[in-house]
Amino acid sequence: MKSKLKIALAASVIGVCAGSANVLADVETYAYSNDNIPFHLNIPEHKQNVRTTGRYRTTTNVNNKWKVKMTKSYEGPGTYTSFWLELYNGKNVSNVVSTRVEDGARYSPAHSLASQATVYLTSENNNDNDVTYTVEGYWDEETGEQKND
Repeated sequence: MKSKLKIALAASVIGVCAGSANVLADVETYAYSNDNIPFHLNIPEHKQNVRTTGRYRTTTNVNNKWKVKMTKSYEGPGTYTSFWLELYNGKNVSNVVSTRVEDGARYSPAHSLASQATVYLTSENNNDNDVTYTVEGYWDEETGEQKND
């Protein structure tokens, strides 16, 4: 009787471990997928910030880069807009990436405070002026990309 109980217990433990491994594999797949999350932001005047809704960054690897690609800027051709990641409280957790529509997707590492945290793509006009405009594009909080641009 005791041996049947031990076998049943061992089988249960193996089943739980196998299920956990599948969940962890799914998390890693998510963490290393290069997605295109659309954004549409109304950039305010005088370098005021605006941001997207948050996305959870599962990785602890600061070299797992985030990306931004601006596909439209109603400020005009060849103009720059600045982007970075920040936490809910406004703390910056990446370097600023200034980009134009012509630049393509830009990849940048994050700071350690962005690890396993909800981050927001934040933006501002790179000029301190009274211009307001709209930008569109896509971003991803973690891409799996670790190479340098």
